[in-house]
Amino acid sequence: MQIEANPEILRRFTPQDDSKCMITIIHGDDLVASRNALTEVKKQYLRLSELDPVTLTVTDLLQAVQKNDLFSEEKKAIVIEQLFSKRKVQKELDALTTVALEAASETPLYLWEPKELTKKALGYFPNATIQLYKLPQSLFQFLEAIKPKNGQEMIMRYHQTLTTTDALMIFTMMIRHIRLMLALTDTTSESIDEITRMQPWQRSKLQKQLSFFSKKQLQNLLLELYKIDKANKTSQQVLPLAAQIDIFLDRL
Repeated sequence: MQIEANPEILRRFTPQDDSKCMITIIHGDDLVASRNALTEVKKQYLRLSELDPVTLTVTDLLQAVQKNDLFSEEKKAIVIEQLFSKRKVQKELDALTTVALEAASETPLYLWEPKELTKKALGYFPNATIQLYKLPQSLFQFLEAIKPKNGQEMIMRYHQTLTTTDALMIFTMMIRHIRLMLALTDTTSESIDEITRMQPWQRSKLQKQLSFFSKKQLQNLLLELYKIDKANKTSQQVLPLAAQIDIFLDRL
């Protein structure tokens, strides 16, 4: 990109010392916790530029920083959600991250991702502040315990998970887990992205758990979970979600 030959503009967007980097990366598979963290960030700033990662250009990023009023005492920041998830063209990503690093010497920049970033992605910003929100191992142990006639272990592991994980996240992961098992009963499951991205050991564990269910049972469980979800979204349920999950597991 050609930048106007203004000495001040050129000075501001000449690569800066990484130690001045004001970038915070919020990422991880615990979406509830990471979203809450991002919400708290947004509350700190009266002036916030939220940029669309799909249409974002280098020019947009430069303009977002240049809008900063030198005489304003209001705190300003830039937020980009899913930059790494939604920009797949390497040259575009390289250009955006380079300018982002330079811009962050002037204005705080927050990047949010709905999954844990790779070392390669984090390597773009070696001096960034990293906030990683991972789901606890107890959640996955609970999901693996979901099977008929296993009520005692299921309930025990559910309540253990509930001490560290939001009920909504547990519920969301239950739907995902049962949906994946149901997908494995279909010979066309290879077309489902989550199935194709599984490691062999993950798929093997899921298939072993699948052997305890019929396809019809899984369909019924998924339907029941969707009914709970709909009732909660339409305020037709008086019990808290945590209690509803308890009842669902007790009936399984």
